[in-house]
Amino acid sequence: MLLIVVTEGDPKREIDWKYIKSFLDYRYGIRNKVKLKSICLASKSKFQTALPKIQNEISRFFKMRPGSSEPVVVCLCFDTDYGAPAQEQNQRIEEFARAHGYRLAWMHRDVEEVFLGRRIPDKEKVRASDAFVNKQGIASVGLHKLLASKFDGAPYGVSNIAVVFDELLGEPK
Repeated sequence: MLLIVVTEGDPKREIDWKYIKSFLDYRYGIRNKVKLKSICLASKSKFQTALPKIQNEISRFFKMRPGSSEPVVVCLCFDTDYGAPAQEQNQRIEEFARAHGYRLAWMHRDVEEVFLGRRIPDKEKVRASDAFVNKQGIASVGLHKLLASKFDGAPYGVSNIAVVFDELLGEPK
């Protein structure tokens, strides 16, 4: 299986991807079972620019595996942010995911609130994500925070990421 995870943020720093990869490794132990590929967009508002990048990764995957019928799954993992403009954008992203058969995992309000339990100033995000990975912070994240079913009315700091990936990857390790 090829699992393409599309995140937002600086593609050179891949902050959101660090948290999500930690979660995937910890919960599913998928290091050798699934081919993981991240695509980091500069902003979630650029979600439509992911299409050619996704198609490129899928083509590359099957070039390396001629005749393969392995499944390809695309999951968009974005912060919900807050306010009316964010709600409108979240709706467009949800429609885009549905139209292309992609899954959507959301972090309400942002990835740091979900995995660290608090907002992090922009200038500290790289250091915080590196510390989370290096100190295996994922082990202290309450699973209940990752099993939300909807973000409308949900408290800040929750996500549906475990719901989405449990459906895609089956039982956790």
